[in-house]
Amino acid sequence: MIKKVFKLFSNNITILKDINKSTDKNIIVICYEILKYKIKYKINIEDYLSFQFYNMKDEEVATFFTYKMNDKLVDRFNDKKKKLLFNNKEEFNKIFADYLGRDWIRSDVSYEDFLEFINGKTAIFYKKIDGRRGIGARKYILNDYKDDYKKLYQEISNLSLGIVEDVVVPHKLINDLCDTGLSTIRVVTLNNNGKLVLLDSVFMITNGSIVNCEVTGGGLSACIDVNTGIVITDGVDVKRNFYIKHPISGKTIKGIQIPYWHEVLNIISEIYNKVSDVNYIGWDIAITDNGPIVIEGNASWPSHRIWQIPYLREKKGKKSEVLAKIYDKSN
Repeated sequence: MIKKVFKLFSNNITILKDINKSTDKNIIVICYEILKYKIKYKINIEDYLSFQFYNMKDEEVATFFTYKMNDKLVDRFNDKKKKLLFNNKEEFNKIFADYLGRDWIRSDVSYEDFLEFINGKTAIFYKKIDGRRGIGARKYILNDYKDDYKKLYQEISNLSLGIVEDVVVPHKLINDLCDTGLSTIRVVTLNNNGKLVLLDSVFMITNGSIVNCEVTGGGLSACIDVNTGIVITDGVDVKRNFYIKHPISGKTIKGIQIPYWHEVLNIISEIYNKVSDVNYIGWDIAITDNGPIVIEGNASWPSHRIWQIPYLREKKGKKSEVLAKIYDKSN
């Protein structure tokens, strides 16, 4: 036990020092709080840092849905092998082909097939087969290679095995908020004995990156009312800075009506139970001018932080709301 505790803190000494600098709390006190909250509220160090538990009282920490709670939900509702289908972008695209709204190919196709795929396109997007959080993803403007598509083909072939797909163009309203990348909607669903439970939803907004809209990648998050599709919080970034207006466009975030919300819920109702024994999923949905399309599903890590972080100013988590939905007898 002592060895495990020592390893826990020695492996995260940088995080501990950062918390020490930002709070003036003694590292020993920080370690004590982490251990206490780990035992009482099933947190990990990332929870302590992300949720800023170092600035909260015990009763406030107790309101949060935490790492271990999320893990237990994954273990309970998602088959260990089947959930891995969601980590493989090729397998995922095959299963949810009717909902993608875009063409795609494997990155290791022949040059002839690659030329056929890019014909008539202005840009393409590469993703690693098993990529997460946009890591390794790249956008290619075809006009930059118009005299040498072979060079582009070789560049992509030299990358890790992945998929190449159409670039998704967001809905005008969303693009006006930030036009440097693709902002998406995360809808967290639970298939509870055949009944769809909408646990939460969050607007993941790009903030300068052409790839990553997640908070950890530099984007902003703002919570959405799952019933109406209206954004109900300000935006927040990875450093827990809150934004009434988007820092690039200056447009107000809270109050935005996500377009095609009825259609978003329709898609969710059709796909939430499509893979048997995988029942707790965070769906990433993009809104285009023609309606919503599915980007990916997250079954190993549906995420419990991004839809609670926007409420940090209130120092109140969503544990009671989530548990009430899970154990609601009417579901």
